Amino acid sequence: MVAVIDDERARVPFSLVAALLLVSSATLAASMGPRDPPTEPAVATGLERTTAEAQTAVRDGALAAGEAAARNPVIDPANTSTGRVLNESGTFRDALRLRVYLAVRERLSRVGYRRDEVRVTASLPATPNASALRAAKRRVDVERAGENGTAMRVRVENVTLTARRRGRVVAQRTASTEMVVATPVLALHDRVAAYQRRLAAPVTDPGLSRRVTAQLYAVAWARGYAQYGVLDVQNVVSNRHVSVATNAALLDLQRRTIGASDANGRRTLAVAAARTGARDALAATGQDTQITDAMLDSPTEPPPERINGLDPPSGPGPETEETVAVGTSAERATLDLLDGDGIEAAVASVYAADARLVARVDGDGAPRPARPERPGENWTLVDADRDVIRSATDATPDSPATPDGWHRLDAFGRTVRVERTRTRTWQRGDETRTTATSASGRHTVSVAVVGRHANGGGAPPGSITTAHERGAGSLDGPNLADVRGRAVDRLVESRGGRDAVARRAASGSLDGDPVRIAAERPAGIRDWLYEDLIDLRGEVRNVSVTVERGRLGTLEADPASELAERVRERREALVDAPERYDSAAAKARAAARARYLDRVVERLEERARARGDQAEGFSSRLTGMQGVSARTLAAGMRTTRRPPATRQPAVDGSGGDVRFQVDAAPSYLTLAELSHEQVPSIEGTAHPLAARNRNAFALPYGEASVAVVDGLFGGSEGVRLSTAARTLRAANATVGEGDAGPRADLARAVADANVHVERRLRGRLAASGIGTDPAERRALVRAATAEWDSVPARALALSNGSATAAIARRAADERGLSDAAADRLRLRLDETRREALSESAARPQTAAVNETRRAVQSAADGTVEQVANETVGREVGRLANESLDGLPSGLPLAPPAYPWVATTNLWHVQVRGEYARFGIRADRGNPTTPGADTVYARDGDPVMLDVDGDGDRERLGRSTRVRFEVSTAIAVVVPPGRTGVGDVDGVRDERSAGWPDAGGGERNRSAKSARRDGDL
Repeated sequence: MVAVIDDERARVPFSLVAALLLVSSATLAASMGPRDPPTEPAVATGLERTTAEAQTAVRDGALAAGEAAARNPVIDPANTSTGRVLNESGTFRDALRLRVYLAVRERLSRVGYRRDEVRVTASLPATPNASALRAAKRRVDVERAGENGTAMRVRVENVTLTARRRGRVVAQRTASTEMVVATPVLALHDRVAAYQRRLAAPVTDPGLSRRVTAQLYAVAWARGYAQYGVLDVQNVVSNRHVSVATNAALLDLQRRTIGASDANGRRTLAVAAARTGARDALAATGQDTQITDAMLDSPTEPPPERINGLDPPSGPGPETEETVAVGTSAERATLDLLDGDGIEAAVASVYAADARLVARVDGDGAPRPARPERPGENWTLVDADRDVIRSATDATPDSPATPDGWHRLDAFGRTVRVERTRTRTWQRGDETRTTATSASGRHTVSVAVVGRHANGGGAPPGSITTAHERGAGSLDGPNLADVRGRAVDRLVESRGGRDAVARRAASGSLDGDPVRIAAERPAGIRDWLYEDLIDLRGEVRNVSVTVERGRLGTLEADPASELAERVRERREALVDAPERYDSAAAKARAAARARYLDRVVERLEERARARGDQAEGFSSRLTGMQGVSARTLAAGMRTTRRPPATRQPAVDGSGGDVRFQVDAAPSYLTLAELSHEQVPSIEGTAHPLAARNRNAFALPYGEASVAVVDGLFGGSEGVRLSTAARTLRAANATVGEGDAGPRADLARAVADANVHVERRLRGRLAASGIGTDPAERRALVRAATAEWDSVPARALALSNGSATAAIARRAADERGLSDAAADRLRLRLDETRREALSESAARPQTAAVNETRRAVQSAADGTVEQVANETVGREVGRLANESLDGLPSGLPLAPPAYPWVATTNLWHVQVRGEYARFGIRADRGNPTTPGADTVYARDGDPVMLDVDGDGDRERLGRSTRVRFEVSTAIAVVVPPGRTGVGDVDGVRDERSAGWPDAGGGERNRSAKSARRDGDL
């Protein structure tokens, strides 16, 4: 027997055996073939030592490249084959990468190992053309490293190490080196770039525009309110303020973006701020030169308490709230009520009732009579007639139902008998005969006179508890006691009496339409209601809202709409209606109040629409200002939210033991002209800072007339009388009251305007029944206004309403007018005054006002110069107070016929600045440390570098200067009255000597050879 053992584990698949045999044969073939000899010890040692030296070369090259890139940063690539290798989005870093590559390559050329016949070298490819230069740039990466990024991580890829024996390559390898080197070049560049970005930021973002705007708001509001307080401020915002504000903002931004600010700049700023804070001594004392001298002195750090004028003052600011009340809109609403018979309508709506007849008819009416028969044969019908006779007799049936909302005033009943007759007329030949039939019936008729009180003309609903009680409630009047009798007379007696009304009801022809029944009114109710409205008007007049003055002055706020809403909210309380009225007079009072409040709201809404028109004009004024819009103006105003009093340190960017120092030239950007001798970085001469500021609402008046709605300034219809009067008053104090010249022309124009307004007021007196003849009225006006004995004083009294109030008081006293009559007269006179002032006869011509103002300024300037040479500044201040400060300025926010709520003015400020050289010094505090004192400087010079090794330097680009441009608008708002706010020195458009170009710049420099920076 043969045993067969089946064991699958001992079997190997043939395919696997074949694969193993194939691999084995391949490995064997490889091991038996030729192979490189093993690296010799000398070669290995050379490669290792050269690799170590290459790392040192990379470190040294990166440090040297960083120093060179900092000294000559490439910001703007050149339009050359070399410059186009640099990406515009990362020009500086690309240039730094090229510098690292070239510096490392140059140092690698000196790296090597030699022993016996073995030589080992390290190399990077040459860069003979732009393509090779791009490849070289891609071999290098740089990025910030270390604490706060004040070191640099550098990586150089594919350094080739080559070992040769007797000139033949025996080994070759590539290596990539990455390390952190102690150079802050990237941190320096990034901080200056951040500074430049902040300089270019719009006012809506953190940066220079926002800081300058905040500084100027503080200055402008402080000086504007000083001027409003009748202090000697002729120029609210001047370029010297712009200069100090700009430098303060620049130094603040340096600290916040770089971590330090220029010490010399801080010192000079302290001097400039202190001197600018003094009264306008700048122009006469040559302060710009003094500031320049201070700037050139060796810097000393001023203590914080010496830097005056940089923090916002504690006075009013744009966020200060202004209370705006209903004001004269309340009085004009009273006139609306009078002119529209509003009080009469309120009385009529209450002292009245609606009445109507209602009836109930019961019983059977008479049936229709049968048709009369023909009298016989051959009779022809020629006529047919029907007749109904109703007769009424007294009855006492039930009263008809009273409709909802009505109540019964009277009722009666009748029994109405109905006789119906039907007749026919026949004819046969010449013979005529009539036949007739009849039927009778009876109705029981109930009639009621029902009534309901009138709706009260806007008075809140409520019943009158004493409606039909004579003598009850206010005024002891009749109330509605006579309504019943008047309704019965109107609806029953005047319609034929009760029987006739009953017969109509029975026939279905009763007129049930309501009729208005006027009730008897108490004597004196109109004056009683008017006197009540006087009290209400005083309460409504004081209804107010608070708005920020800044938003008010830029017409961003709409206080009139807010006031209208406030009156609506308080309407119920102001109407003051009880749930149940104690008399008809009480309800008439509520109706009159409701009508009055409706007029107040209408006036406020009209005032809001006028404000909208003025806002459009204001916005159109902004369109002519570069970089300024309503949005940017509002954003700029929000920068005035004051920071804490303690000035917080800027970002801590020093990083480790590295300290940054800003080294700018000039350190303080002055409006004065500087030369190369003063600042070596300047070629020739230059104005580091140039400024322009324009006062929007200043002389000449006519230029702004199209931008506002009946604002301060005139146009073809002339200037407001109040403006002309203030100008004339200033001229009288300065020029004198001669008979010739612009002042005399303006005096005649103002006097003629006064005559026109007074003539219109006398006409109103006549219409109101005051005075028996023109002479008497003329005497009344003359006596009432005697205290205003000069032409400008009289014009101002006529303009502000003082004169009309005095005329009304005198007329009331002489005529013994009641309080209500006197108040009505005053309102009528005031309305006539406003109308007269808006007429061309009361508006002196713009040319006369402008010429007089120029004469005032010319005379004031000459006298000030003379006084300044002879006396002290106190006399100068006295003269200015009597002349220029008396001139009106600004835009009054007072649309026609509405209250003057504030005066606003606007300054458009433009600033351009440029550093001839802007540098940062990074000090590591250890002179023995490589890169211990790194200087980054941007001065606008071209940057040249030999990239192809031919000995000639190619142009990489240039180091642009740090420059900036700011355009902003400053709005100042003061309360109404006085002379407003604005520049009164006659300089509406103030430009510094260097405007519009700031700095010497690359534009103005003489030809200059490019700096040498080839040594790395």
